[in-house]
Formats: sequence, structure tokens, C-alpha cells
Amino acid sequence: MVSEIYSRKLDLDNLQGERKYSYFGAYRASKLGNVLFTTELARRIKGSGMTVVSVSPGPAKTNFGGGGPSGAMGLVLGVMKRTPVFKPADQAAEGIAWAAIAPELADNSGALYMRGRQLSLKGAANEQPLAARVWSISEQQTGVDPARSAVAAVSAARGPDA
Repeated sequence: MVSEIYSRKLDLDNLQGERKYSYFGAYRASKLGNVLFTTELARRIKGSGMTVVSVSPGPAKTNFGGGGPSGAMGLVLGVMKRTPVFKPADQAAEGIAWAAIAPELADNSGALYMRGRQLSLKGAANEQPLAARVWSISEQQTGVDPARSAVAAVSAARGPDA
């Protein structure tokens, strides 16, 4: 699950927010990380017959994040949730369910979708070396052995020419 308002850059030296932190900045950076992770997964399993995509429900009328940001940003968000741009949760979920079963997405592994439409990747989301680095950091932080992961098994099964 991603957001179409993901960050356009990622500070690899501040992933935990030790030096600088903001609620909204951390949210947007995490969503960029999700997009990068998905594009790297798509690259690693290419030719396997599996499809992975990033999906955003779009702006939705939920209580996600609890009270959300405070101050001016919280006020703006509160007003925006009363506009037609923000869909009821059940309508927002329709695009997620569609992406899970849509056969037409098979040729678009690694793409980003919102409400049934493909969106263009922006900024750092297009940087394959950054996606590979995010993948590596994820392996390190979770203790996954890259040689013994399920992704390595899928990659090996597709053969060296895939």
C-alpha cells in the first residue's frame, strides 16, 4: 500500500528520522520506500510469471494515522476530507481489490496504480540503483539472508537468461 503523494527524494542517512523528523515527511518517505521496494522486487522476479504492483487507494475518508498532523496541516487535512476528492473507505478499497485480481496488470509489474489507473513514477521512484539500495537496507534491517530468500529462489528458478 502506497500513497500517490510519496516523497520525490529519499535521505538514506536519515531513514529512522534521527536528524530531522516530521510526521508528513516520514509518511511520504515511507511511501517512496514502498514504491522503490516494489520496483526492485519486480526487477528481481522478472520472467517468473508473477506480478507485483504498488497500489494507492487515493485520498480516503478514514481515521488512518489517528488524529493525523496538528497545526495548519491538520486543519487543511480536516477540511480536505470533507471534499469529493476524499472517497469513502469502501470506494477507495475498490482500486486495491481490482489490482489484486486484474489480469491486465500482468505486463506492468513494478507499476503504480490508483483507483484503477496507472500513474507515472516521479522523482527518485525512477532510480533503479536507489531501489536496489533500499532492498539491501531492508534485508539488513530484517535479517534476511539474501542467498536464502524466497525471492532468490524465484530468481534462480527463472534461469540466468531471464
